[in-house]
Amino acid sequence: MVGFDDAALVGLIMALVQLAKETGLSARFAPLLALVLGIGAGVFLVFPGDYVQGVWAGIVMGLSAIGLYSGPKNVFKKSGNSYTVTVNVDKEKVEEVAKELIRQEMIKGDGEQ
Repeated sequence: MVGFDDAALVGLIMALVQLAKETGLSARFAPLLALVLGIGAGVFLVFPGDYVQGVWAGIVMGLSAIGLYSGPKNVFKKSGNSYTVTVNVDKEKVEEVAKELIRQEMIKGDGEQ
C-alpha cells in the first residue's frame, strides 16, 4: 500500500522530471520518465523484495506525479506574466441560478446596483 512516505516520493519524482525538462528533456517524454522513475522507486525503495508490488506501487506513484503536474497546467494557462483560469460552465444552469436569486431578491436584476 502506498503511504505517506511514498507520497513524498511522488514529489521527488515530479522534481526530477522538472529538472530533466529544464536540462533538455522534451516535454512529450516527461510522462514516460515519471513512470520509469516511479517504477524504479517502487521496486527498489518501497517494495525491494516484491517486484510485482513494487511495479504496481511505482505505476501509481508515476501516474500521480504526472497527474499532479498536468492537472493545474490544464486549468491555468500562462499568457505573458499572468495566468488565466479556464472554467467550463453550463450557461443555462448559470442563468437559471441567477433568475432564482433575482426571484428571491438576493441580487438585483437588470443592472441595478
